[in-house]
Amino acid sequence: MKSNRLTGGVLLVLASTLFFAFKPILVRIGLDMGLEPMQFVTLRLIVALPLFLVTVVALGRVGEMKIGAGEFRHIGLVSVTGMGGAMLFSFYAIRHLGASLSTLVIFIFPAITTIMSYFVNGRAITGAKVLSLATSFAGLFLVILPMAGSSVSVTEIAGYMPSLGIFYALLCAFAWSGTQVAFERLTQRQSPFVISVYTTGFLLAFFLIINGVPSMDLERKTWVVVLLLGSVGWYVPFILAIYGIKMIGASNTSIIQSLGPAVTVLIAWLLLGET
Repeated sequence: MKSNRLTGGVLLVLASTLFFAFKPILVRIGLDMGLEPMQFVTLRLIVALPLFLVTVVALGRVGEMKIGAGEFRHIGLVSVTGMGGAMLFSFYAIRHLGASLSTLVIFIFPAITTIMSYFVNGRAITGAKVLSLATSFAGLFLVILPMAGSSVSVTEIAGYMPSLGIFYALLCAFAWSGTQVAFERLTQRQSPFVISVYTTGFLLAFFLIINGVPSMDLERKTWVVVLLLGSVGWYVPFILAIYGIKMIGASNTSIIQSLGPAVTVLIAWLLLGET
């Protein structure tokens, strides 16, 4: 039974990782079409929330949506400060670094998650995880070193500011790591599906409050990108990831998600021409 649970969790996280790998590509395409980061992140959630609500009704799980006040506050806090911050910082990182480089920097988060899980959730750091940590930090150093001293400015390449992009990418990594560790604890008490629905709702409310309703007057091709980002770039992979965290823990989940940058870099090379 334990072996089946491990296998199932790994497969869920792998599937989630493959879907999430397309997110930076879609974001980069949307930004190039003239969408602003805050507008894009809000539109993404506007698309995703109805998909969650339709699923709740279709599966007859409306009754599960009733949760206690304490859990309501806890999910709201994690959603807004953790995931909301990670989403926002990732959009700005992609703007200043591009899809592939920003993803490489952001994916230091598995190492950060492993360390956080040790202190917060008591997850042991095995020898294999130590090797993973060392590899992650070495990789981050190799990616950052050439960019940190770059003199390229936004006036030379529109939207490209390496140092600022690195800063946003690292903020995203810390925020996402904290979110995953918190979700591991939450899923021990509540259904991952319920958490994913409430998280999306909290995030949408938060971004609507601070930014207002974004402009819906978009070209058809821009709407296609927004719809893809909200569905295959959020709705599907987020549900898979939450269930994966419940089954194998935040630390193991984040390490498997390290496969994401390789896929993103290849897609960015093929579709966007990024080096």
